Amino acid sequence: MRYTLAMTRASWLLLPLIASALAFAQDKPVDPAPPHIYHRGEGVSLPKAVFSPDPEYTKEAAKKKIEGTVLLSLIVLPDGTSRDVTVIKRLGYGLDEQAVKAVSTWRFQPAVRQSDGEAVPISITVETTFHVYHKKN
Repeated sequence: MRYTLAMTRASWLLLPLIASALAFAQDKPVDPAPPHIYHRGEGVSLPKAVFSPDPEYTKEAAKKKIEGTVLLSLIVLPDGTSRDVTVIKRLGYGLDEQAVKAVSTWRFQPAVRQSDGEAVPISITVETTFHVYHKKN
């Protein structure tokens, strides 16, 4: 009986050590450091939009004839796509969401580091403007 009790205590003491060793021994890839996100003025060219469809009006905004600009922040990646599209200046009436939806589909000629010509990620802001166009009779 004492032998079983002693083994149980020893097992409980060794269990965390064994678990740690097993976790350490597993082949888990180490995530590389995230790339540097450049900003304007850091020796990179600015990206250029090559595909930039306009956002759609919401029914509510069109009905109320809401006009204005939504300011967005985003990161343009080296492949010309974007990520982390967020609203800086809101307009409301669902237009902010429409702006994010549209800009998320935009494609860019990426920013290029001037020292070596390599495409790099860059943080930029873009404006999407909503205008109500009146039909002429």
